[in-house]
Amino acid sequence: MLIRRWMIACLLLMAVPMLAPAPGAHAAATYDGTSSSEQQKALASINKIRQQMGLAEVKLDSALNTAAVNHARYANAHYAIASEGDLSSEKKGLEFYTQPTTKERAVAAGYNAADKQILETVYIKERAYDQNDMALEIRELSFAHSKREVMLTPGVTDLGIARVGKATVIVGAAKAKDDTATPVAASVFPYDGMKNVW
Repeated sequence: MLIRRWMIACLLLMAVPMLAPAPGAHAAATYDGTSSSEQQKALASINKIRQQMGLAEVKLDSALNTAAVNHARYANAHYAIASEGDLSSEKKGLEFYTQPTTKERAVAAGYNAADKQILETVYIKERAYDQNDMALEIRELSFAHSKREVMLTPGVTDLGIARVGKATVIVGAAKAKDDTATPVAASVFPYDGMKNVW
């Protein structure tokens, strides 16, 4: 009788790991890089960096979020890590196509871009299923000079943020200057005594 109970207990203990989800499976099933909570995490990270640099905070815009989600879906489906060229462009006829340019996608999503310059960062990176922290994603992007322009340009006031699969997209809107041929850009250098500045 005691041996039978011991064998049943051993069988039950052996069955528990088979019933438990694989590591990261729960995170993969519940993570959504297009959700409001993930966008808010990303925004908080961006504003923390901007504050450290002495820049005004930015806010999320629902139309720019839609434009970012739409292009993140397209980029995830059609671009790879080794993709070169303009990752902000879309080709008509391909799955998840919205509009060919960043500004046209923002307008199609309902953003009033009449006096705005629309900027976009597209970042492609293969990730493990459990790497789903948008705050860490923003920190990583802040170290790459070619990926931080949109979120750290002083004139940007509104943002849209999304991550779908391997694609992260940040769309920003800045007031256009008189010379619209000149892109909105900024070089920020730390001065003596500044800390934690990228």
